[in-house]
Amino acid sequence: MLNYLFIKNVKNDSDYKKSRLVGYVLTILAILASGIIGVMTTGNQSDFTLGFFTGLGVVIFGYSVLVFRELSNPEKLHIARIKATDERRKQLELKIWSQVGRAFTIIIAVLLILSIKQILTFSFQTLLIVLYTVLIYRAYRLRR
Repeated sequence: MLNYLFIKNVKNDSDYKKSRLVGYVLTILAILASGIIGVMTTGNQSDFTLGFFTGLGVVIFGYSVLVFRELSNPEKLHIARIKATDERRKQLELKIWSQVGRAFTIIIAVLLILSIKQILTFSFQTLLIVLYTVLIYRAYRLRR
């Protein structure tokens, strides 16, 4: 969502590069802040902390490689700017999220009706399956 905030006034590749760098810095700061808050709230568990920051380091490194590969190659930068500022893609993405919203509204309505007779609880795995289903649906629809 922050992506659209920075892409609103992009007219050429250099503007896109600046907005991408600002978004990159904010993303890295958000990842680091969530990591620090996560470690502060879990106490002093050295195994957890080591694994957590190793995972964060891998994510930050991978994201950095992708961003700087895009920014260093003028062709990839131009393609990324076109992709980010394309109005048809924005409309398609809005249509996809509206379909997901409608589906969730129907699912929640059914679950509310079912919860009148019995208590419904969902495990973390069930919620992850729903999240991944939504992400796969989004990727599928955007690829068409």
